[in-house]
Amino acid sequence: YSSILHSERSGLHERILSVLEKQENKDPSLLAHHYQAVGSVSALDYYSEAAEAAWENKWYAQCMQMVEQAEAFRLQHKIKVAKSTTTRWEYLVAMSLYRAGDLSGGTTRARKCLASLGCSCGSGSKISIFRLKAAQSFRCLIPCLATRCQQEEQICNLRGIMIDYFYHNQDHK
Repeated sequence: YSSILHSERSGLHERILSVLEKQENKDPSLLAHHYQAVGSVSALDYYSEAAEAAWENKWYAQCMQMVEQAEAFRLQHKIKVAKSTTTRWEYLVAMSLYRAGDLSGGTTRARKCLASLGCSCGSGSKISIFRLKAAQSFRCLIPCLATRCQQEEQICNLRGIMIDYFYHNQDHK
């Protein structure tokens, strides 16, 4: 494969894509790979679709891998995407890390995701946690990610990580 000229490789990937696109049950991760190989922006859509599918199936490592590949492709090609897309990617990674048992990593990504949504989460002090619980109770108003209901659920999940992290660290002190 490495001995084939780049232009020939692109041609091979394009031929593969023409076959894959005709299939009834399309594998979004496979399509993303081939679209990335030809440098098409469509790779981002398929990486996002693959990440969502992995998340739905509880394949957290694959979900994170798809998001990381999408982000790497986006940065490499300097592609601008909607803030809601990058926020959704952050959410998927935060929740995947958390559900895979990486509380610290999940907390770090949850903070980043909450910050991008305009929600302050402080340093993890008791006051910050009480502030998070109060904000959760009053359903702070922030720009929509998807529907209001989905967004509130996502914020509650992210805040749940923060609260779990706080209580976990209190138990070990």
